[in-house]
Amino acid sequence: MAKTVTIGSAAFKNIFLRLDGTGVTQPIGPGGGVANAQFGPGPMQQFRLEDQADGSVAIASVAFPKVYLRLDGRGITAPGNGGVVNAQFGVGPWEKFQVEPQDDGSYCFLSREFPNVYLRLDGTGITAPLPSGGGTVNAQ
Repeated sequence: MAKTVTIGSAAFKNIFLRLDGTGVTQPIGPGGGVANAQFGPGPMQQFRLEDQADGSVAIASVAFPKVYLRLDGRGITAPGNGGVVNAQFGVGPWEKFQVEPQDDGSYCFLSREFPNVYLRLDGTGITAPLPSGGGTVNAQ
């Protein structure tokens, strides 16, 4: 069984990845739900990093069974941010990541499907818990 973790921002103190998988009960072409940021850890900020046969990991929601973080990095070909990060039911190529340790002890999540595209978490302006989260989660 995979260990339960939270995914916090290295740049924004006490800001965590939040995944609301409401309504994601079967595979949806463009994904669904909402990926954003939240102040402090809570139920929607808990994940399992599940090892995949190809050596990658899938980021599974604890609050929403069989729902995974999805990164669509189409069109990202140079530094900058964009793409779409949301939820998907089950694991396909866009739900797989490489975990890369950084010199400061933090980790980056690199998309397996989109070369050189990383998960990005921007918690600008979030200073307290928000009912529906806030900030921006996308790709860079």
